[in-house]
Amino acid sequence: GENAIECARAARELTDAMKLIQPPEALWQPAALTCSGLSGEGVEQVWAQVMRHREVMEAAGERASRRSRQRVDWMWSMATPRAMAP
Repeated sequence: GENAIECARAARELTDAMKLIQPPEALWQPAALTCSGLSGEGVEQVWAQVMRHREVMEAAGERASRRSRQRVDWMWSMATPRAMAP
């Protein structure tokens, strides 16, 4: 649409900024992508990136490890008494 040029510029800047904070040995180097829900442009590329991320994390065992930690955290959140609201 009318903001495509600005969006592309912002995506490049975000991708560059993420490279500065992401360790070089990280399993996944995120990229900022642009898409339009109205026209559908770029949606397929975003979904492909999501699926590729999942594949990389599953292959490294990272996804299962994170899910395991989430289950433990959830269990403890249920077992820990919460402060009662006044």
